[in-house]
Amino acid sequence: CIVGLLFLVAHTDSGLAQNSVGVPPLVVEHPQPSLGFEFGVGQNSQSGTMACDCGSTFTGGKGTGWSASGFFELPIGNSLNVGLKAGYEQENVSTTSPILSENVVIVLADSQTSATPILTRQNAILNISFFHFDPFIQYQILHTDFFVQLGAGISILSSNQFSETRTIESSRITLSNGTTINNPTFTNGSTTEAIQGGSIGGIMSPQFSGLLSAGYNFRFGIVSIAPMVNYDYPFSTNISPGGNNWKISTISGSISMKFNL
Repeated sequence: CIVGLLFLVAHTDSGLAQNSVGVPPLVVEHPQPSLGFEFGVGQNSQSGTMACDCGSTFTGGKGTGWSASGFFELPIGNSLNVGLKAGYEQENVSTTSPILSENVVIVLADSQTSATPILTRQNAILNISFFHFDPFIQYQILHTDFFVQLGAGISILSSNQFSETRTIESSRITLSNGTTINNPTFTNGSTTEAIQGGSIGGIMSPQFSGLLSAGYNFRFGIVSIAPMVNYDYPFSTNISPGGNNWKISTISGSISMKFNL
């Protein structure tokens, strides 16, 4: 009887030991490096004074732009990543000068000419494209999916296209001989004519800027999608003819998609 009792106790202890061995070990997940792409659209704002070869000056230009890039992120901790973006960016600004009084030569119906002042306004549009390379560091706020990025922008000029036109603002002019002309036009039959086209000089390359972004990661397995708000502050200054300095800053929204490797 005593032998049987000892056998039962030994068998019970053996079963408990086997159950304890079956507890799964604790698994610690480490952040993974990732590859992704990002697309954004933004609002461009010109600061300083831009001047063209003809001598006209423009301030307060605004416009829209877009950018597309690929990137690589490498974790260096549970809340910190470093990375590099590389891509293409298109910026444009348009601006209008104050109304000016110009002395112009009017061609009359009988082919005679008359010099008279007329009110005009100059309009300028600038399109610039860059290849950009942006090293950055990203911090996950309080171990959540909210994050901020701080980076340095390095932009290489790809192309620039500048166009300037002027528009007649006077609805009526009076010639020196007293003749009144209603709705005057340029010799092309329109109230608008081209003054200058093509590229302009003085745009620095490479250009350097500071980048600040904030966003949130929506995670779906190995895929993360992040809407972001970005600000690009330029450090480089462009130099127009006559020594006028100007630069373009950008506020944009973008969305990125990345894949864990």
